[in-house]
Parts: sequence; C-alpha cells; structure tokens
Amino acid sequence: MAKKFVFWNRLEPRPQMKSLERPLRAEVRDALWMLSRQWQMGEFIGEDGGTPAFASLAFHSTPLGRISLNRNKARPVQSGRPLQAEVEQEFIPLSLQQRLEMGRHWLRMLKKLLPEDRSETVASAFRNNKMLHFRVPPDYSRREKFDNGETLSNENYTEHLRAVAEGRMIDGGRLFEILKTEKASVFLDAYDAAVDAVGEQFRDWAARMYGLSAESGAGWNASRLEYSFDCAFSEDGEAARVLRADEYRGKTMDWHSFRTGAPDYVGGARGLTEGLEKGGRAHRNTVIPGRVAFPGMPAARWWEIEDGEVNFGNLDLDVTETGMMMLGQYLMMFGNDWLVAPMTIPAGQICRVEEVLVTDVFGQQVCLRHYRETQFGKRETDWGLFEVAGDTAMETQANQWLLAPPASGFVQESAPLEQVEFVRDELANMAWGIENIVPDGVRKGENGFERALRVREYFRQLAADSQPEPPPLPNEAKLRWQIGTSVPENRIPLLPVQIPDSRPAQRRTLLLQRAAMPRIVPGFPNRRIRPRAQILRKGLDGPVREPYYIFEEEVPRTGLVVQSCWRRTRWYDGSIAVWAARRKTAGRGEADGQLRFDLLVEKNKEEA
Repeated sequence: MAKKFVFWNRLEPRPQMKSLERPLRAEVRDALWMLSRQWQMGEFIGEDGGTPAFASLAFHSTPLGRISLNRNKARPVQSGRPLQAEVEQEFIPLSLQQRLEMGRHWLRMLKKLLPEDRSETVASAFRNNKMLHFRVPPDYSRREKFDNGETLSNENYTEHLRAVAEGRMIDGGRLFEILKTEKASVFLDAYDAAVDAVGEQFRDWAARMYGLSAESGAGWNASRLEYSFDCAFSEDGEAARVLRADEYRGKTMDWHSFRTGAPDYVGGARGLTEGLEKGGRAHRNTVIPGRVAFPGMPAARWWEIEDGEVNFGNLDLDVTETGMMMLGQYLMMFGNDWLVAPMTIPAGQICRVEEVLVTDVFGQQVCLRHYRETQFGKRETDWGLFEVAGDTAMETQANQWLLAPPASGFVQESAPLEQVEFVRDELANMAWGIENIVPDGVRKGENGFERALRVREYFRQLAADSQPEPPPLPNEAKLRWQIGTSVPENRIPLLPVQIPDSRPAQRRTLLLQRAAMPRIVPGFPNRRIRPRAQILRKGLDGPVREPYYIFEEEVPRTGLVVQSCWRRTRWYDGSIAVWAARRKTAGRGEADGQLRFDLLVEKNKEEA
C-alpha cells in the first residue's frame, strides 16, 4: 500500500535578486484584488468605517455652593483654599518653635508695614512687655514638682525654654491669644490705628498658617475616627443637590469619597441648601478625538511588528477563568474601537455632559447621549465607572455628573506629630489607645513609650527624694500578694459601655469610653493619667470636662492607626496652603495589655 506524504508550504515572497529593496516595498499591482478584499471584509457596508474628524462637546459645570462640617452650621465654600484644608484642618498645640516663629513674624510685619521712624519704637515696646516673655519658674516646691511633672520630665523642652526666656524672644502664641479679644494698641502707651491694622493682619495670618481658626477640628468625627462633611450645589438656583462624605479618612479626596443624598435626608445639616444661588454655566468645546492605546494592544498597521512584552494572545488561563478569557478577547478584537476626547472643565466643579456630536471624515454626524438614557443603561443593577454613588440604585442611575472636587492632587506631609494606635485586648475585654508618637513640645514628635518611661522615672525619683520607702518587715514568706499590674503611661484604656440614656432596643449597642489609669506616687495624692495626644483629648481641654465615646465597631480586630501631621500644598492660583490634618489607616492586629489583678508573685519581684 502506497504511503501518503502530507506536507505544508506557506506562501511567502522569495526574491531572485541580491537586493531586497524592491521586495520589501510590498508593492500592490492589482487594484481590483484590493477592492475585492474590501468587499469580502464588509468595508463597503460602511459600518464604523468613518474615522472621527472632530467632536463637539456640550456640557454644564456647577461649583460647590455650601459646605457643612460634621453636621455643623453650613457656610459658603471658600474658593481660595483646597477643600482638604477646609475639611481636615485640625488644632495642634503650638510648639516652642512655632511660637518663636510667630514672634519673629510679628516683628517683621511691624518693620515692613510701619514707617521707619515708628517701627523700631513699637517693636521695642513689644519686646520689653513681660506679658509676651517666655517664663521659666525659678524654683518649684515639692507639690509643684508633682503637679508639673509631665513638663519638668521633658528636659529637652525645659532647656530650650530657658534659652529664650527672660525677654530674649517674643511669645507669638501668647500674642495671638491676646489679639483674639484685644487690639494691638493695648501693649502701647497710646492708641495707634496702624498698629491695630497690623495686629489684624497678624491674627489672620496665624489662623490661616497654623490652623488656629474657630472651625479647626470641626470636620473630625471623634466618635467615628474619620472626617464627615456635606456639600450642596444648585444648577438653576432652585433645585438643590447634596453630596455627602461620611467616611473620609484623610489624605486623598476624589470622586469616590462622595455619595449623593436628598436635600432633606435624615441627619442632614441645617441651612445646607438655603441661600444657594445659580452657579451653573453651559460650555461647548470642539476637540479632535484621539485613539485609546494600552500596552499589548494589536497594531493598527498591517505590516507593523508588535511588541511582545505584553501579549494578551498568549494568556495561560484555566477553563474556569471566564472573565479573563472575555477580557483578552475584548482587548484583541475591540481594543482599537475606543476614542478619547479631551474636555477641560473648571477646577473644583461638577460637570454634566449633555451631548457629544461626532463628525467623521465623510461628513456624517452622530449624536451621542449618556449611556444611562439608552435601553441598556436603564437597568437597576447596571454598573458605572466614575459615577457618584447613591444610597439606592435609582439614585445612582440619576447621577450623570463627573465630579472633580476642589482638592489638590499633590500634598506634602511632615513627619507624624501624633500617632495613636487603637487595638483590642480580648483577654481583658477592653481596648487600648496606645500613644506611639506624642508632641515633644519643641518642634516634632517623640516616641510615646520612651516618654512614658521618662515620666515614670521622674516620679519615682521624686518619691524617693521626698519620702524614702521603708524596707519590708523580715519574714520567711516566698510569695507575696500584688493587687494589680501597671501599664506604661502611653496606654489609655477604652472600656465598653452601653449608650447612655438609651432605649431598651439600643442597649445592646456598645461604645468604648475613654478611661484613665491611676498614677500612684508614694507621698502624693493619686491622679488620673491623661493622654498627651490631641487625638484622645476630646472633652478634656474645655471649661467643663466631658466623656469621650467611640463606636465599638470602629475599632476592628485588626485595629487602626490615627496620625496627625502638617500638610502643605500649592493651590491653582499659586497661593500656599498649610494645615494640620489627621489620617486613618489599618492597624496590625490585637494586643495583650498585660493588665492583671490579684496576683501572687515572688517576694522580691513585682509583676510589671
């Protein structure tokens, strides 16, 4: 039986000449063959055959009108600062370096804004005023050393304070506090309107530079450990729309930070939608569309050699990876069907595209509407990209806006001045607020645990110098009873409690209430250890002390970390914005506080 030989041969050009210049031209001599191939490929039908020449975009932009921080009284949005600075601005106690800088800036303002023959006299009056001098008490009594132990244990701060005391420098922080209620002329022998005007400028500068305004910290929801704010705008001056940001963690602000809400939604701020003026404006731009390109995209030219670094045609997929198969097929077959039309909108405004009129090279025009207006976009379960989500699917479908919030894209950050780690302690059935970084009082933050050890050593030495501990009575016991262990002073306990004055249906909801560990120093009265970081000091610095509660679900088993730092950015008009802000990030899991009670320990040891 004869054998069959099966072989394949491919059609390829084989030049008979030594030079490859002419064969590489790929000359086409049969135009009729090209026309027949176009007919076979369906190009004569004209479907998506026309290349867009230009597109006319009609859109409507509206600025944000009013803002409310954490459900407080609404006010107009400031156009001269980024929205992050208005929302995130927090109060951080002024360090010694900042108070010195404020004093130096005050003297510079006097020299610049007052006449030359008057500026030096006024500056000398402020330098010689003892109300603006840094003070270092000469000698403390035994009780005063105990009451001011947290400050006196910080040798770095006290040494810097002695270097600028006795009138060497002006306390700018003290000057700012006085100028809140008094005129700058109060430091002079006679009234001077020019000096008062300089004082008002200094007060505005300090409030803007160091976050000392009345609304500092208004956007921070301390019970949720995140920022909360609402914005309102109106396109026609009548129908108001509301944007909510209930869980803004700080740092990055974009369209996904917002949700839509009805003007009268539950829990909304009063006056948010009142007094909104018509701020919308219609725009129409004509642009030249460009093709969308991505790595691994098939080449548009017939003879172009493609880059194989990203090869979607060689995906190693399993039969169950249907999504990746569909993605690869879509990119290989329809990847060159997309066009991008640049559209410039005013910064910090909400944009709504009304129509896109596309004109191709054949002169044909196609009007494109929002895909939500098509039959495929009206489904309740449809998904959209770059859409401001609502509480329901129907609210999301009605949102045809592109939100570009008035926020800066690049923000510089300082090293953390405060850092508190919230962790759960399941063995003790409680939580802890661990102050990992606390302000050092001079210019930056320091390790909270090292600070706690230094404070403990200071009080131990103070007790030993005041009243030495008598030696224990001799006995043959090998064990002794200890009432409880102690924890470092940078750990603030958070105890689970029920909602105060709650209804029976709400009594199962738990809150974490800030508590305090006792500071026991022999020979002195017991005191409560208070937190040093402002993150945990809510309700402690006012005229009346108030309890501080945190919702129990806000501290998960993984824990969380809250940091405070200074931020700086340049706004679109060239101005500089500086503010103090907080940021919330994920923690590192649970912790064991080593808190124990009613222990038996060895005679000469103590459970720490």
